[in-house]
Amino acid sequence: MNSKSNELHDQLKLRLLATTIEARTGYKWIPTLTRYGTGSIVLVFDVQEFPPYVACKIILEPFERSRLRYFLREVMRSLKAQGHPLIVRVSMVTVIAVPPIITPRPVIFMQYCEKNLREYIIEKGKLKVDEALALAVQIVRGLLYLKQRGFVAHQDLKPENILLQNICQWFGREEMPQELCYRPKIADFGLVNAWLEAGIPGGSNPYRAPEQFACHVSKKRAEELCRAGLFNPDVFALGVILTEMLTGKHPSDIPSSDVMKEEIARNSSFWHDWSINGVRIVEVENEELKQLILGMLDPNPQFRPSLERVYNELLKMLRNVNPKLYEQVENLIRYYDEIAQSYEEFLGDVNTWRKVLNLAELPEAKEVIDDYVQYLKQRLQEFELPKRVEDVHKYARIWRTIGETLALIDLNRYKDEIRRIGLEVLNTVVQWLGKIKPEHTLLKIKMTDDEARAMVLWEPLDILKKVMSEEELGKLVFSEYNDYVKALYLYIKASDYHNKASYDKAIELLSEALKYSPNNKTLKFFRALWKYHLAETLSTNMCILLEEAVKEFEEVIMLAPTWEEPSERLKNAKDMHNKLCTH
Repeated sequence: MNSKSNELHDQLKLRLLATTIEARTGYKWIPTLTRYGTGSIVLVFDVQEFPPYVACKIILEPFERSRLRYFLREVMRSLKAQGHPLIVRVSMVTVIAVPPIITPRPVIFMQYCEKNLREYIIEKGKLKVDEALALAVQIVRGLLYLKQRGFVAHQDLKPENILLQNICQWFGREEMPQELCYRPKIADFGLVNAWLEAGIPGGSNPYRAPEQFACHVSKKRAEELCRAGLFNPDVFALGVILTEMLTGKHPSDIPSSDVMKEEIARNSSFWHDWSINGVRIVEVENEELKQLILGMLDPNPQFRPSLERVYNELLKMLRNVNPKLYEQVENLIRYYDEIAQSYEEFLGDVNTWRKVLNLAELPEAKEVIDDYVQYLKQRLQEFELPKRVEDVHKYARIWRTIGETLALIDLNRYKDEIRRIGLEVLNTVVQWLGKIKPEHTLLKIKMTDDEARAMVLWEPLDILKKVMSEEELGKLVFSEYNDYVKALYLYIKASDYHNKASYDKAIELLSEALKYSPNNKTLKFFRALWKYHLAETLSTNMCILLEEAVKEFEEVIMLAPTWEEPSERLKNAKDMHNKLCTH
């Protein structure tokens, strides 16, 4: 097959791939934004919402098992890295099979970013000192967040793996200074901790520290450096990147536009020698900044500054160079850190990691998912048995995720363990149930205490539904627990029927629930509300249901006079009754 035929064949495969993803997601492919990587391809789709685009990364042919394992490792670490706005966000993970490709393969959907740092450096020639410092501070802050989450080293930090997202398009140039228009996002986590976990030095040659070359240091030595807090190849890579931002050249004096060309980047012996003995050409006027960069490029990791010191030094220099920009960067990072903290508090890592379950159909993903289970169990040790009511929902959510994961891996094998988990979590939740309020849930939205308690109680019930029939679960609840738990159990069942638009069954279950909690304002309110909804769908018996709904809304108002929603619903029900039922 000649080169033209090969090109047409590749284009056909690309179109089939994009069409399959379009059919699966409803997204619209934008061919002009396609990017090719090493063994993978990134397609960009219009998702017809805001932000408008999403990037999709998938393995290219030939389909090699080693490449698949590497990609799965990247998926797992990308998910674990989530939470901070300075880290590229994964929106979805799934598996697709594209004709004529038979073997399913994983696909990872991520935030779309307009360009990477390499493209930006080439476009600008070189950056002004204050913009370079502002970008560098944010990059280091992202790395510190990763370190906090157990990522000792990214190991492949380079301009291609620092994506830039244009945030001025959201805020407007008058609200955001030009130097902060591009928010950096650290990407590509395939080599994170690879040296320590798998003995893989990793990295791209022009950005490798000496300790990343296998011929220079053993895995044992790398572990020793790590234990001493001295395994910091990312600091070395950052020194290279800072030099490129400020001068447009790699510190080896090779232009930034050329350094990753194949014939240059693949010369391992040259880069190994340069990393140890090569002259560092850092043509930066600011002497303090120049000395910091030279320290970051020191071949001996013991003499390099730590990430924390680099962060503080860069901030100090930014304050000296541009005080106003320094204040804006500090405020921005404080805001980003608050988002990350909120992500932690809402157990965002657990919710995000649930996405990896979509890979369960791939046999090769078993190791990834097993790692995931161990990770979740480790997370649970932070609050294994809740000592505060604030921790109960977190506790229940993690264990539900573990139960769901075990069921997907092998339901028969883990059936007894899932049942044990469900019962333990159920008993724990019941012990705290009377103290749970809306502010103690992960959502923290406006709701009644009963709704909040039902939300938390649902978690262990959902675990048990994996291994018990509805009848068995009902018998368990009605034989072992008090009337209030029974009422909430029936309310949860009723909510499921209501969500399926089975209003008759939902109302019937709520009526049964009220036998166990007769003056429960939440149950009375929802029964009235659902009767009102049912009346909207009927041509007969509508007026009877509306009359019942009006009466029950009035009862709820008597029970809870300060609750505003029943009064609003009562007015709607009366208006509808007067319009359709009064002659």
